[in-house]
Amino acid sequence: MYDAVFQIFQSSSSLELTIASFHLLMELGKQYPRVYLTNFGSHPTLVIVKESWSPFLLGNNVASGEIGRNTSRSDHLFDSLRFSLLTEAMVEASNDTGANSGLKHIENMVLFQYLVRTLEADFIPRHIAYKESLDWVIIRESVLNVLLGSRKLVFKMFVKNCISLLNQHQREIEDDISSKSASDLDSSLTFSLLEFEREALISVKKLFIMVINLDLIRKEADKLGLTSRADGLRNPILEVILEELTYNTIYLSPFLLAFTEWKWKLQIILLYFSRYQVKVCLSVDGDSSEANDAAKMMGASLLEISCKFVSAFQNLRKINTNIQISQFEKEALFTAATLTRKLQNE
Repeated sequence: MYDAVFQIFQSSSSLELTIASFHLLMELGKQYPRVYLTNFGSHPTLVIVKESWSPFLLGNNVASGEIGRNTSRSDHLFDSLRFSLLTEAMVEASNDTGANSGLKHIENMVLFQYLVRTLEADFIPRHIAYKESLDWVIIRESVLNVLLGSRKLVFKMFVKNCISLLNQHQREIEDDISSKSASDLDSSLTFSLLEFEREALISVKKLFIMVINLDLIRKEADKLGLTSRADGLRNPILEVILEELTYNTIYLSPFLLAFTEWKWKLQIILLYFSRYQVKVCLSVDGDSSEANDAAKMMGASLLEISCKFVSAFQNLRKINTNIQISQFEKEALFTAATLTRKLQNE
């Protein structure tokens, strides 16, 4: 039933059939979950029904419809490459205003939403169970980890596409619907497109948050010696986001507006400043009008601030010779010391 509905979902020729298939798949997921938690004693126990159907075909997985017979095909299921190509198609469709492209774009967004919810249904119970047991295998075998760890998926390009989706959907959602023409307002497709762009925006954010949590767990597992070379390597998503926002500064403002998870937004901002603000600061000319304006606003010159900053750390070290400072504080101290020497020489 799952497999048949999923094929209808992808091959539907109408918006109504797409939405109906989506809702039916969501109901099936509630009734027959592949991963869930059950309470035995005081701690939740993770239950994984490995024989259940999944829209993802990863590694040595076999589609449930193929077990015991060879009449069913699996090319409608999603591996890492096809999942990545879906995000590319969504980015391309966002730039096309044709009616047919608009319908296809909605279908892709609904499909992406379903796939992200499937990843979420698999990952969240595993995340909860991991917190109780610190069993890295639970996370290592998650669909999300296997999907992103595949060589078929170019992770940096995938993240870049997701950032593009966030930015495009954020701009489109911010457009006032009253500015559209009367013919547009009469079109149900226009309203559907706006609604599903909102849902796609939420789905991308959910995906990002899941991957951030996955990276944190991987980092913790590394420290505990629970991982091995067989687990593979992948750049943390925050690093990739930071790099993309740095080299494409036009993405920075839309991304921070769209990404509303405050905890991780603040983390991205702090990483951005700690890594790249040093080189901004070091390029300041002490005699420039900009530096003078900044001094007026801050109530002191850059040289004075840098000297006092270094002096404060020196005094702290005199009081406590064993004082420990964070990496961010080390970067700040290095920047202040470098600026002090630079500006004094000038």
